[in-house]
Amino acid sequence: MVNAQIAAANASMQKMYEAGEPGYVNTIGLDDSQSWGEFVGSGVNPMAEETYDY
Repeated sequence: MVNAQIAAANASMQKMYEAGEPGYVNTIGLDDSQSWGEFVGSGVNPMAEETYDY
């Protein structure tokens, strides 16, 4: 999981360098296709509820 985050960050930095546009990387896996309850219940992140509420 960490390697995927590092690769996404590197790709985002390269895009910023080449195009001057920021690349946004979703690091916790929450997207518009899932509700908050579905994400918390999926078990992807054991601290999903606490970090989302924070």
